[in-house]
Amino acid sequence: FGNSGRAFEIEVDPTQLSPGVHSAQITGIPNDGAAGNILFNVPVTITIPLPIQKSVKLGELEFGFAEVKRFFAVPPPGSTWMDITLTDLRVPSTTDGASRMVWLHTVQLLPHAAFRDNECSKHFMLTPGETSVTSVAVHQGVTCEVALAKYWSTRGSTQIECSIEFRGIRPDPESVNIVAGSGGALVRLTC
Repeated sequence: FGNSGRAFEIEVDPTQLSPGVHSAQITGIPNDGAAGNILFNVPVTITIPLPIQKSVKLGELEFGFAEVKRFFAVPPPGSTWMDITLTDLRVPSTTDGASRMVWLHTVQLLPHAAFRDNECSKHFMLTPGETSVTSVAVHQGVTCEVALAKYWSTRGSTQIECSIEFRGIRPDPESVNIVAGSGGALVRLTC
């Protein structure tokens, strides 16, 4: 049929890419190589997570206006929680004491689950030298995106230090039910 599409295969070797988001595009041109004649573009985006480890130090981050920093981490086996620690790097007595609002958004995409069921969005008001820790439920082995940004109305420079630590405890059996009058039951916990 004249209107049926044609298929072709694309292989991408991401083994030499550093952690983060990488994007490119494949451009199709006619066989005659006529300059400026583009038949199609195929965008390609690859996300490389940070190496799997119990704790990840994202380091000192400085935010400009409308700047979002995205990181991707894979919770190691046994992880059920992720603790994200944010520290305002301004020295309390030598800088302005105004608080800085920082936005945190995390999400994991799980099959057959709604986007909203595995995301967390929080705002933090950090004063100079202040540290804030927030815990987010995670699923082991599934890439988690962690996005940090200075809130849109926050003025002045914003410098924070960020680290992520994974922890977890799993019951066996996974579903624990307590029934009135049935006595005790054995539950094994693995940390």
